[in-house]
Amino acid sequence: MKRSIRTSILALASALLLSVAAPVTTAAQGIPPDDTEAVWPPATLSQTDPTPAAQTPPAQTPALLEVSAQADGSWRAQWVGPAVDVDKDSAAQAMPPAGAHLSALAQALHQNAGQLFNPGPEINFELAGRVQAGQVFTLALPCQPSTGYGWQPAGMAGDIVRAAEFPVQVARLSHMPGTPAVCVMTAQAQDSGYARLALAYRRLWLADTPAKKITRIQAAEDGPSLADLARTLSWPVPETPAAPATDAAVEASMPDAPALAQAAQALPGRFNWCEQGKCPPVRDQRQCGSCWAFATVGVIESVTRITHGANTDFSEQFFISCNYQGWGCSGGWWPLDMAVDRRVHGESMAGPVGEWNFPYTASDGSCNGPYVHRWQGKAWGYVNPVNRYSVPDVNQIKQAIYSYGPVVVAVATGYAFHTYTGGVFQTNEASSPDVIDHAVVLVGWDDAGGYWIARNSWGSSWGEHWSGQRRNGDNGYMRIKYGISNIGFAAAYLNGARFFGRQLFLPGLRAPGSAVSLLPNGDFEALGGWKMSHSAWYSTWSPHAGRYSAGLGFSTGSITQTVTVPAQASRLRFWRTICSGRKTPGTTEVRLGSAVLRSYNHSQADRNYCSSWQLEELDVSPYRGQRLALGFYFSSPSDDGGIWFMDDLSFVR
Repeated sequence: MKRSIRTSILALASALLLSVAAPVTTAAQGIPPDDTEAVWPPATLSQTDPTPAAQTPPAQTPALLEVSAQADGSWRAQWVGPAVDVDKDSAAQAMPPAGAHLSALAQALHQNAGQLFNPGPEINFELAGRVQAGQVFTLALPCQPSTGYGWQPAGMAGDIVRAAEFPVQVARLSHMPGTPAVCVMTAQAQDSGYARLALAYRRLWLADTPAKKITRIQAAEDGPSLADLARTLSWPVPETPAAPATDAAVEASMPDAPALAQAAQALPGRFNWCEQGKCPPVRDQRQCGSCWAFATVGVIESVTRITHGANTDFSEQFFISCNYQGWGCSGGWWPLDMAVDRRVHGESMAGPVGEWNFPYTASDGSCNGPYVHRWQGKAWGYVNPVNRYSVPDVNQIKQAIYSYGPVVVAVATGYAFHTYTGGVFQTNEASSPDVIDHAVVLVGWDDAGGYWIARNSWGSSWGEHWSGQRRNGDNGYMRIKYGISNIGFAAAYLNGARFFGRQLFLPGLRAPGSAVSLLPNGDFEALGGWKMSHSAWYSTWSPHAGRYSAGLGFSTGSITQTVTVPAQASRLRFWRTICSGRKTPGTTEVRLGSAVLRSYNHSQADRNYCSSWQLEELDVSPYRGQRLALGFYFSSPSDDGGIWFMDDLSFVR
């Protein structure tokens, strides 16, 4: 049951997405100088704000799904409106035309939420049926608070059923920024009769946003009551998720964080990086739960402004589509390791990529790299490294902001947060110390007012300007009181950035004059590219450099990939460690094509012995220019013939 609830709620996350296919500019179409906003690309519409009014297409009649329910529970559905082509529309094809029971209707709605609610996110959900005066009932619907969207009453004057302005419960799927949820709405009948309950899903500070799709379910006069419809059709409410735990993969990827110099210098009572011109424009994540990516990119862009004076514009979509954790529009944490030293599969190096190279689509999307990486962070860390998933002390956060730049943090949001338009926000919307669902960037503080200055990712129509004033079309910030809504949870910072010139992206060469030509993923940091057979693995056990090496051993296995030997290469260079076999010693062979370059025996006098890292160089000059299979093959007659570790492979002159 728990798994089915999770599946249903993950489906609802897709339900609230608008899949907009955006063209991806490739390096072949031109490489900008440095991913800066001012130089590249030419002025285009992006994720910073909605389409200007002059380019807004004409309003379209919303697609309408009408469902009629009879007294015996049977129902029929039909699509109405010019926006729907029943022969082509995926939603129309997904929705069954009829059913025998209301439970079947509920199942159809929940399973096909992604299709039925497209092209959201502005959607209406309406129920109609008989009510009794004073009757109170609930309706649970999918929502995603981290996007700024929520359910509100959409009834008309004279309706005898009145819905509460805000949900009585927001049941989150997890304690993770961007997580989907189920919002439980209540309604009460003011009189007896046939009544309608209408709810609209939209951004709460943008009134009168027209719906793009309407689902309308009406019971016959002698059919199910409105309360029965609401109870049967409600989405399942998930249980309270467990407190966030440190992800092992994130732990393994995080370098030793630079220590914060606590009390190393007196901190000012008021500080704001935006006053120094170090804050990028406010972006809009739209209906995708990608606040975690936007907040991370906001920190990176600010740090490049602080360290280099560069007005960079990096791609949130790269972190959404290319991260190795499965994060996306249903939530995620801070991918700062990808900005520093985590090179993901298919990429030439770690670091962010330019927005021009991978534009935002507000969808999970595919990672179709490799992409151009011109920037890289130097180091990153949690403000409180001892207890990372907590709210650090106010002075710890202030010290990190002052020393390194704006920091990424999590926060708990509710309808008060959503409808914020200015002033110092003082409503605590966290029900417990571990409840969060959204990510923002803290750019400064004010001790006299007792608040942080937070940068959001809901566009420039939300909130106020960073100066504390409300400006037309130039907002996106919030002043939020210290210690409320778990603001500051899991605070993390980026310590410095570096810029690389184009020479780093010449295929295979590290730097001019170097004799080294890298193998694809020769350092094993990308966790891909090599074919791993039985008894082969990526290893975190004491690698020669970075976080990963490759391991091979115990019984029979291999690590292989097809490579082109550079025309100027003379030797294959790599580092290796040999551990002896405890039973019958095994053998590791290094092969290039059909040739065995060298064989290593795992026999040692001490059966518990592992050698230190040793440098090896093998002659490959006879194979220059040839494309061959490079392989490391271990074999042993026993299941404990020893272990082979290798790291940092390259061709050298």
